[in-house]
Amino acid sequence: HGGVNTPGGWLGRFLRARQGIKTGPLSAMAFSKSIPECLRGAPSVTVLESLDDFFLGKNMDQFIEQLEFLYGRWQKNTALQHTGMDTMRTMRCIEKFERKSYQPENGAEYGDHSFSRGLSQVAQLIKTKVGLDVASVDLNGWDSHWAQDMLMNQLIPELSQGLQAFYHDLGRKRMETVSVVVMTEFGRRLYMNSSLGTNHGRGNVMFVMGGGVKDDRVLSDWKGLKDDVLEGKGDLPVTTNYRNVLVPILERHGTHDLSGVFPEHELSPLLDL
Repeated sequence: HGGVNTPGGWLGRFLRARQGIKTGPLSAMAFSKSIPECLRGAPSVTVLESLDDFFLGKNMDQFIEQLEFLYGRWQKNTALQHTGMDTMRTMRCIEKFERKSYQPENGAEYGDHSFSRGLSQVAQLIKTKVGLDVASVDLNGWDSHWAQDMLMNQLIPELSQGLQAFYHDLGRKRMETVSVVVMTEFGRRLYMNSSLGTNHGRGNVMFVMGGGVKDDRVLSDWKGLKDDVLEGKGDLPVTTNYRNVLVPILERHGTHDLSGVFPEHELSPLLDL
């Protein structure tokens, strides 16, 4: 949502907008099968489903050295050389992690599902201070056109357990410098369809926790669920633009000039966040 003439996603534009902050091989991570839309256009993004994807066996050091030699001999300042050397630096960073023996702190218990595993690895990256600025972790399966009860009964505990474990693992002091935003692309309609699910809607919900966030509150311009409040065929109206939720968070983490991050939008930050 940068406007028709603005490329990239909002996190990608945010990373580009920070002046004088050097990016490294692990500045932006996406635990996903592909680059999420929000990170498109970032100076550098590492995309993987798990840190284990970078394990190349017992001869990993020798393999990396050979690749570094090959890319180092390549014609200087080419896109291929930059990409290759960035990959080598990423592999050098990741190979140092003791992923299998990682022990969460403060009694945190991550679940045995991809969302929890992704958050666990984000926590490890934060603790090892490798230069991580932003991370995206996918939790798929919310497009509940059918059997919504069954899907929610599975996904909500996964979301809750992962976030709770992440918070306890990092602890209150570390979380003062971390902001977690849970958001989706679109909401659901109020009324059930013929497949015991709900179709695409507009208004939805966001969750925020971490540094600078006041705990245990619900912020909403709630208008109720009567038919005269709903839009179209049962959509909840959008009363708070998601960009206004993100503005104070992004300002806290690097830049106060967000005109290039959210162009064509009159910013009205959610000051009570």
